Formats: sequence, structure tokens, C-alpha cells
Amino acid sequence: PRHDGNLEAREIIGDGDSNTLERLVDEATATISEAFSVLLGDRTQPSEFAHTVVRLRLSPALEAWRATQLAAGRILPAKGHGLRRVSDTIIKLLGLEDWPEPLLTANILFVVKFNTLLIGGNDPHTLFSNYIVSTAFYLEHGYARAFPSFETLLHDALQDPHALATPVGHDNRAGAIAGARYIRAKCALEERAAGVAVLNHMTARLSSRRAAQVVYYAESSLLGMVAESIARGFDPAAILSDLVFSNSGTDVLDVGSDLVNSELFNSFLNTEDIAGAPDGVLTEAALGRVYDAFAHVGACVLGARWAEPTAQICSQLFNWHTLNGRHFFLRRCVLGTPRCSRRAQGQREADFDEAFDEKLGTTGFSSYRPLETACNGAEPVCDRLEEFLALSPDRKHLIGFWSVVMQPLAYARAGIVDAVWEEGFCEKLGCALAKTYARGLVREISWLTAHASHHCWQINYLMEAAMWGSFLDDGELNGRLDRFEGEKDAA
Repeated sequence: PRHDGNLEAREIIGDGDSNTLERLVDEATATISEAFSVLLGDRTQPSEFAHTVVRLRLSPALEAWRATQLAAGRILPAKGHGLRRVSDTIIKLLGLEDWPEPLLTANILFVVKFNTLLIGGNDPHTLFSNYIVSTAFYLEHGYARAFPSFETLLHDALQDPHALATPVGHDNRAGAIAGARYIRAKCALEERAAGVAVLNHMTARLSSRRAAQVVYYAESSLLGMVAESIARGFDPAAILSDLVFSNSGTDVLDVGSDLVNSELFNSFLNTEDIAGAPDGVLTEAALGRVYDAFAHVGACVLGARWAEPTAQICSQLFNWHTLNGRHFFLRRCVLGTPRCSRRAQGQREADFDEAFDEKLGTTGFSSYRPLETACNGAEPVCDRLEEFLALSPDRKHLIGFWSVVMQPLAYARAGIVDAVWEEGFCEKLGCALAKTYARGLVREISWLTAHASHHCWQINYLMEAAMWGSFLDDGELNGRLDRFEGEKDAA
């Protein structure tokens, strides 16, 4: 289906043919290379509108709050490597006993596998091969260093003759190869910079809204799914919009963490409201504007487009953040909730080119439209959920699934860190997802996780709470790469 809106995205991606997708990867690579060149001093006289880097610092009010919280012991552990294997119970529920070890980490299983399963494939062999192809994303997490078999698995799936012979099998693999090329280029730039430059408190300042969309297209790292979705007839402009939002869907949790580690391309920090702030001072007001903008950009993704392949990538992020062993979503929420004083402002929607101006600055709340798919905001059960459940013969199971998915809200509002509860909940959520999929409730998982994500962005503001929690990062990765680096991290 073709969707209205996303005018600039449509200009950027056109019909989404393979040449265009390759060109956008090249353009994104050139953009990040330019920013790294400025950081490393390779370009001594960048032009006025060049992509560059700036140093940020917290406002006095935010710095004082952070210091008070850290002194009280409210400290967020550094991001993990996401290498933890899922439990035997989950493996058995999904019938994965014979799968290679790299594919059994919670980090991979609960976003790439579930996305692949929810999207489907031409046949079981191709579905499994597509799953492996999509793990190219994890090159950025250091999986090739952590698992000796990872590169071989990926290579074989990319060259899989059976999958290549299926409809859109070639499109998927060509897109994934282009995405991997971007990831490898970015990793090389980061590793070079980490050895010679001070990276903490640095962020990229992109020259335009258009440049941001191109970079975030490549940053999504799931370009095989993108190419396949376009080849299957889904709207290229909507797909690009989904990918742009998928970046903010993760970056919102990492704002504070990325401020001190090596990441230059956090979509919140890259905005003109923050990267272009006077003296690089990051304020609560600016963060609020940027949060609202991305929340409203995501509304159509999680609402009207919830069933489409790349929108499902975005909706699965909510569970992935909890389970992946990297983001510690629950801890970020419980630490950040006291700082989160947001109140419902009425559910809104906006395209990226409505929420941000040409220089990537926010345009303001008045630019956003009332959300057509809005619910009544009731929790734990809203009217949209009631309507959806009324159509399903599995209502009892799905109510149970929803209650599990939404348990982090009560935990965050209680305000007390409980590592044992967090550990138990992760297993409970993983099992709930596995059991629901095993019952064949694919459409139901897609809608419920999408709507739960919408609640977290615009109704209960768990995503904003997690954002504030990220500022309490323990600093272990200050200036370092947040990926597995081999012997250094294995020690």
C-alpha cells in the first residue's frame, strides 16, 4: 500500500530500486566519514554547512540532578555486550535446539528472529537463511569477535543458492550486503577515532534533515529486510520513515550513555536543538522538544502501519530493549521515572519532515496532527485493546500476554531497584513471547507490541523515563566503543 505524506522521504528514496538503495548507503558513508574527518583533524577548514562534530555538556540543572542521583547510589550499569544465551526453556519452546550458538543470544533472538518470523519467508529454508542474513546488524556489536563461526554463517546465508533463487531472495541479500558495507565502514572509522581522539561528550552535527534521514536509513542496519519489503510492493517512503524512527526508538534509551561513549550518531543528540545549542549546553527543555518530535513521528509507524514489515522492526524494539542484555531497559526506567514529570498532551502524529525543519530543528507541538489511531489512554486496558481482543478467540491468553508486557510500568513507578525482579521478568517476558508465537498468534504479537510501544511513547512515557535513566550511566565506557572488543572484554 502507498501511504500519504513523507514527502521528503519520497524524494530521497524514490521507487527504492537497487541502485538508489546502494547510492544512499554510499551517501551515508560519505556523511559519517566527513564527520569523523573533522573529529580527527583531517579537514582543517570545513565549509559552513559541512557535517561536523561538536562538544556537548549538561546544563547546570541537569548536572546537579545527575550528581545528586549518583551520590545516592542510583547508578546505571554500563551497556552490556548482548552475548547472553537465552534459557533452555525458551529454546525448547521455539524448537531451536540444533541452532548455531551465535543465533541463540537474546540480543539476536528477540529482534531479528522475531522480525523474520513475523514477516515470514518463501519456505522454511529461506526463512532461516533470511534470519541469518539479518544478523549482519550484529557486526557492529562485535559478534564476529565473540563467535568464531559468525562470519561463516553470515557469508553462507548471503550466498545461499536456494534462497537466492526464491522471489526477492536476491533483493534481500543485495540489501544486506550494502548494509554490512556501511557497518564495516563505520566500525573502522570508530576504531580509528577511539585510538587518537577524545570521543566522550562529542556528537555529530548534521547539515540537514535530508542528510539525517539518509544516515539513519543506513544506521538501521537491516537493509535486507528493507530491499525485500520494497520488492514485495510496500511503500518505499513509508519504509524510509520507519527506518528513521527505528533509530530514535533505540537512541532514546542511549541519550545519556552515548553522550559519554564513542557514538557520534545518536538521533536525539544530532538534532539542531541539541547539537546546535549555544555553547553546546544540553537542556531539559531541548530534550523534551526532541522527545515529543520523535514520539509523534513514531505514531503512524506504530499505529496505521503496525502490520508492515519495517514497522514491525520498530514495535519489537520495546521488548528487545528489555531482553537484549545491552540496554537494561528496566533499570533505565526505574532510575529515570522520578525525573519524568510528563503529562499526556493528547496523542499526536507527524511525518519526519513536519516534526523537524530543514536544518533538523524541531518545529513545535502545533505542527503535529491529532493521531487518527489514538486510544483513550486507559491503563492497563484501553479501548483499542478491548476492540482488538474482541476479535480474537484467544482473548484469555492475549490478556495474559499484555499484562506481562506492561509490567515494567508498575516496576518503574514503584521507584525501587530490584535486580532479582528484573532478571525474573526478563525470563517471564521471553517465555510469554515464545509461547504466544508457538500458538501461531503472529498478527496478535505484532499489534500488541506495537500498541504497547505507543503507550510507552505517548501515554505512560516509559520511553522518556528510560531516556532520563540513561544520564545516570556509570561511565565505564567513557570514550570507549560499546561493542565486544575481544580479549579486552573477555578478560
